[in-house]
This record gives sequence, C-alpha cells and structure tokens, in this order.
Amino acid sequence: MGKVNVTDAVRGRFQSAAMGYDAYDPYAGRGLFAEGLRLVVDLALADETAGGMGLHRIQAAVQPGNVRSAGLLRSLGFQREGFSPRMLWVPGVDGQDAWRDHVSYAVLRDDWPAQPYAVSPERRVVVLVNGLPASGKTALARLLAAELGVPLFSEGVIAGRALWALLGQSPVGGVVAGCFRPDDERSVREGLQSCGLDPATTREVWCFRAQAQGSARPLGLGPTVSVDTAQDIGPGDVVRIALQVSLPASEI
Repeated sequence: MGKVNVTDAVRGRFQSAAMGYDAYDPYAGRGLFAEGLRLVVDLALADETAGGMGLHRIQAAVQPGNVRSAGLLRSLGFQREGFSPRMLWVPGVDGQDAWRDHVSYAVLRDDWPAQPYAVSPERRVVVLVNGLPASGKTALARLLAAELGVPLFSEGVIAGRALWALLGQSPVGGVVAGCFRPDDERSVREGLQSCGLDPATTREVWCFRAQAQGSARPLGLGPTVSVDTAQDIGPGDVVRIALQVSLPASEI
C-alpha cells in the first residue's frame, strides 16, 4: 500500500536521517499508511541494541500544497521546523519537474512516541527599539522585524495596555518600537512582566544621533545595543544587530 525510504543517515554527532514516503491507490487516504509509517519511525529511533537504527532525529520534507502528507506527519507528532525555497527537483501538482519549495517536519527520539498535532515550542524574541523622535528608530525597527521574522508593534500606532496585550499574545514575540523615556521605566517593566518576560533579559536597541542626543539615554532594563542612526545602516548592519538581540537569555 506504500513505501518508506530512510536515507541520508548521518552518524557521529548528528545521528539524523531524512524520510520519504508514498502511499498508493486504492489505499491512499484510508488511514492505513499512518500505522506503517509509525512502525518505520519506531525502527529508525529505536536503540541499535534492540535492532533499531539508533537515530536521534528523523526529518521529512513536504511540498506546501501537499496538505494530506503534511497532515499525516502532524498526526504522528512531527513538528514543523522551517521552510526551504526551491529545495528539491521534483514534479509538482502540474506533473512538471522543477525546483520545488518544501516545508520541513521532524521528530526527536526523546519525544517519541510523540503527541499527535503537538505544537512546536517557538522561542520568543522580544526587542525594544527605543530612541528620540526622528532618530530613525521606526525604520530600523521595521527592518529588524523583517530580519527576525516577528511582528512589529509600534507605539505610534498602538500604545499602553493594548500594546503589551498584543505582544503577550504573540507566540514568537515581536519588535516594540517607541520613544520610551526614563520616567516610562516602570510602565515598560510592568508591561514586559505582564507578557511573561524578564525585563533584565529583554534586549533594547537604542537609536541615537550623536549631535542631537543631549541627556537622552536608553531605559537599560536589559542588555542594550546602541546604534548611531546618523550613520548609514546597511543590510549587513541590520543582520548584525538582529543576531545580537536574538541571542538566547542563557548567553547574556
């Protein structure tokens, strides 16, 4: 009723492999293949002393339009890991070979057997982009949000409790842009705490123009990256700042 391939097995420190599969008519769509796929994953992740492959991780890549196949993986507890543009030279729904986009799903040995449709635990990235009016903070915040792949919450559009409520509901975090002055320290601290965040580990990007900064200063609740926005901010600078502010809290 179908076939499963476990390929590209890499040992050493990786202990991972890729999995591909096909279900055949007239059996496709009847729920029979899921049990066979589960047995193969059992074998791949089982310890070698028990006759298994002893792998740590199994990955499967699915074209975005293949809803049935992705649903099958999710029903077995595979979690989405990422999107890869033009990953494989394979036929699409039109039957023509081309470099096709794929979405990657994976399951780990420590999690197997996995809970069906388990939600992948996303690491939240929250960044405050702060600065005086006309300091270029909004433009930089927009570029950082795009690089980090998180929403942008601008104090100029929405403020107060509504801003923190939206940030708290975002599973991936967000970039918060505003003109936060020293007397806003308490409200910002409480806002971050209401989102379940530790202000002491929340990064702040301080946008300033040296000739106009005066006595203005960052909030300094957590680690601060200062950026002189009077200078040209190129794509490489945006990537560098994004990498700095997205470090895990354990690496502060």
